[in-house]
Amino acid sequence: MHWKSHKEVQAGLVQQEFNNMKIKKLLCVVVIAAAAVSCSTPKQHTKMVPETRRSTPQIADRNEIQATSTFIDATSAFITGNDEKAEKLYLEVLEKRPNDHAAMYQLARVYFHQENIAKAEEYGLKAYNLEKHNQWYIKFLSEVYQVLRKYDESAKMVEKLTAIEPSNAEYRWQLGNLYIFSEQYAKAIEEFDAMEEILGINEEISQRKIKVYEHLGKKEKALDEIRALVEFSPREVRYRAMLAEKLMKFDRPDEAYIQYQEIAKLNPSDPYIHITLAEYYRKKGDNERSFEELKNGFSNPELDIDTKIQILITYYSVTEIYQDLNPQAYELLKQLVQAHPEDPKAWSMYGDFLYRDEKRAEAADAYLKVLEYDKSKYVVWESLMHALLSINDYERLQKVAEESMELFPYQPMPLLFAGFSYMNSKSYSEAVKVLKTGVGMVVDNPVLKGQFFSSLGDSYHALNRLDDAFEAYDKSLLLDPENSYVLNNYSYYLSLEKRDLEKAEIMAKKAVELDPENPNNLDTYGWVLYQLGNYEEAEKYIFQSLKKRPHPDPEIFEHYADVLYRLNKTEKAGEYWQKAIDAGGNSEALIRKAETGKMNDNE
Repeated sequence: MHWKSHKEVQAGLVQQEFNNMKIKKLLCVVVIAAAAVSCSTPKQHTKMVPETRRSTPQIADRNEIQATSTFIDATSAFITGNDEKAEKLYLEVLEKRPNDHAAMYQLARVYFHQENIAKAEEYGLKAYNLEKHNQWYIKFLSEVYQVLRKYDESAKMVEKLTAIEPSNAEYRWQLGNLYIFSEQYAKAIEEFDAMEEILGINEEISQRKIKVYEHLGKKEKALDEIRALVEFSPREVRYRAMLAEKLMKFDRPDEAYIQYQEIAKLNPSDPYIHITLAEYYRKKGDNERSFEELKNGFSNPELDIDTKIQILITYYSVTEIYQDLNPQAYELLKQLVQAHPEDPKAWSMYGDFLYRDEKRAEAADAYLKVLEYDKSKYVVWESLMHALLSINDYERLQKVAEESMELFPYQPMPLLFAGFSYMNSKSYSEAVKVLKTGVGMVVDNPVLKGQFFSSLGDSYHALNRLDDAFEAYDKSLLLDPENSYVLNNYSYYLSLEKRDLEKAEIMAKKAVELDPENPNNLDTYGWVLYQLGNYEEAEKYIFQSLKKRPHPDPEIFEHYADVLYRLNKTEKAGEYWQKAIDAGGNSEALIRKAETGKMNDNE
C-alpha cells in the first residue's frame, strides 16, 4: 500500500487498457445496444405513413451508430498507443454526442497519458459533472489533482469514494496520505484509525501514524503505536528494536535497555544486538562496554560484512582526528578479516587503513589478498601499485602493472606505473613505449598527462635523446607549470649542456620558490647560476643544499668545490673535492681536480 506517483498512475491506466481488450467484443455489443436503446422512443399507435416520412429517425439512428463506432475506434487507437488518432476520434464523437460523458472521460485519459494535465482536468471535470456518482470519474479526477498537487481537491474526490465504499481500505489509505500532504493531520489519523478497524493492526499503517505523531511532537503517541505492534506480536524482535530505537532517540535509554534485554532473550544468537547495545552504551558514555559489544558483533560471522564496513568507515573518518581510537580500529579490522577471511571487502578495508597510516608494505600485502579473491575492482589494483611504488618494490610493481594493463586496457595509470618500473631497471626503451601509449589515453587530466610527459623526458634523457627529452619536458610544463620536479630536472639537464641557460635559470628559480626545502632544487639553482658565472649567488644556494641533505652527496660536494675554486678559495675547494671522493665520487675529472688543486677552463 503506497501513494501513487504520476508514472504509477499511467502504468495502472495502461494495465486497465489491456484488461479492457479482453472484453472488447462484448463491450462493443453493449455500447451499440445502449446506443440503440437511448435513441428509441415509446411505442405509439399511429397511422401508417408513407416511407419517405420515416427518413428523419433513420438518420438519427445512423448518426448514433456512427458515433458509437467512432467511439470504439477511438478506444482501440488509445489501447494500441495511437494517442493522436484517439484524440481526434473522441472529439468527433463529442461533435455528434456533445453530452457523451464516456467520451469526455476517455479523452481526458488520452490527455493525461500525453501529460497534458490541464486538458485532462478540463475533460475529466466535464465527465464528472454529467455523472457525479461514477467512481471511475471520481478516481481519475483525484489522480489528476494529485499530479497538479491540488491535494485538498484530490482529498475531496477521495472523500466521495469513501462515502460510497466506507470499508474500502485503499480509499482510506489514499485519503489519509492526502490529508498529510494538505497538513490536515488530525483527519489523517482518523483515516488510519478507520483502516485499522477494517484491517486490524498493520505495520505500514502504524509507521505512517508514527511519522505523523513525531511531526506533531507527540512522542508518547508515537511510542504507543510501536507498543501496540509489540503487544500484537510480542515475539517479533524487529518491533522491539523499533521501540528501543525510538526510546533512544527520545533520550530514554533505560527504557530502551529493557527492550534490548528482551531482544537478547528472544533471539540470543541475533548478531545485530551487539551493534545495537554498542550504540546504547556509547550514548550512555560507557565507551569500554560499547567497544566490547562492538568486538562481539565483529567476531560473529553471521553479522553481515556491510554493517561492519559501515562502522569501520566511521572509524576511518574519526581516527584521522582522534588518533587514540586507532588501536580500536585495528582490533576491529583484525576481527573483520578473521571472521571473513575470504571476503575481498574485508582485506580492502584493512588495506585502506594501513595505506592511510603509511604502513605501505602491509597495505600492499592486504591489497594482494583482495586480488586473490576478486580481480575485478580496478581501484584495488591502483591502490596496490601506489603502495608498491612508495616502498620502491619495483619488481612486484612491474608484474602488477603488466597484469593490470591486460585486465584494464583502457586505464592509463598502469602504463605509468609500468614506465616507472622499466625506468628503475634501466629498460628505457620499454619505458618509452608504454609511456607513449599511456599519454594518448589520458583525457581531461592535465596533471596526469604532464606526469607522463615528465617520465618520457627522463627516459629520453637516459637514452641521450636530448631534443626529445626537452620537448617532452616542455609539454609537461605546459600542462602542469607548477611541477617543481620537472622544473628542476629540465633546468639541471640544460645547465649540463650549457644550453638555454636563461630559460634554465627561470625554471630553477621557480622550483626553489615552489619547494624551498628541497636540497636538489637548491643545488640545481646554484649550478645554473654557476654556469652563468654568478659564483657568489651560486655558493649560497649550493651551500644551503649541503646543509639540508641528510647524507653526504659526492656530486654536491664537487659542485661546491668548483664554485669555491671560481671564487679563488682554492684551499677550501681542495678540501671539498676530497670530501666528494670520500663520499664515493670517483670520476676522472674529480680525482684530477683533487690531486692538482686546479680546474680546466672549460669545466
